[in-house]
Amino acid sequence: MQTSEALSAFYNRVTPAIPELFNMAYAICGNYDLAEYALQYTLMEAWLGASHGGMGFREGLRNTLRRVALEEAMDPRESAPEMTWDGLTADSDDPLLKLLARESTETRRAAALRYGCGLNAARIARLTGQSPGRVRELLTRFERAAAGKLPAQQRGRVEAGLARSVRRAFDRADEEMPSLGALYRGFEAEALETVRPSHWASRLVKRALCAVLAVVCALAFWLAAVLMQPVQTEDVAPAVEESSMQEAVQIAWISCNFIEDLTQ
Repeated sequence: MQTSEALSAFYNRVTPAIPELFNMAYAICGNYDLAEYALQYTLMEAWLGASHGGMGFREGLRNTLRRVALEEAMDPRESAPEMTWDGLTADSDDPLLKLLARESTETRRAAALRYGCGLNAARIARLTGQSPGRVRELLTRFERAAAGKLPAQQRGRVEAGLARSVRRAFDRADEEMPSLGALYRGFEAEALETVRPSHWASRLVKRALCAVLAVVCALAFWLAAVLMQPVQTEDVAPAVEESSMQEAVQIAWISCNFIEDLTQ
């Protein structure tokens, strides 16, 4: 069981990322309820320590959210969820967002998925029910129009400019977002019933597995070294075998430490 204080501290840490995460989920799922579920699931994975392996905390949240939302959006259902997304229409001082706000829902969602969620044309096509060629056509046409809104020296990097603009739009909270208080209550209720895995225990298990791996590797290296040695006289053979075993153990432990470093 977890304390409310620990949960509150964690939630305060993730709160700045919630607008972007929800807007990403909503663009991917196209349905408000599915997006809210994907966000809640992502928060739980982050709490349990599964949202990022060796990468930045916020980037780990984005990656988890993207995976969960795609699974929800592509889950075969008897009836498709209602399409409720109609984003990127808010008034803005950003010329690229102003231009995008005047586009059709079809183009705005393709732009949200490409520049805000980092999806490729094939995946956008699956989410929107269009062909990849149609998606590329929409994005190419819009990028050409957007290039005219940028200074001459930035027109070669229009896609990067669009990504920055859409990410900034995603990062702003709006009235359509779920209440932070309601999100926290749902998260707290589930987290209090979930046993958070012990990092100490996981490290202990990891070290035990590495020890077993080291023994297996040592035996394999030793056996290979012995088989490759030329026939030795009786008084020299034991020394050769002992040297081979020592080298095998050293190599195995180096390999084990390298594997452990990769999994930190």
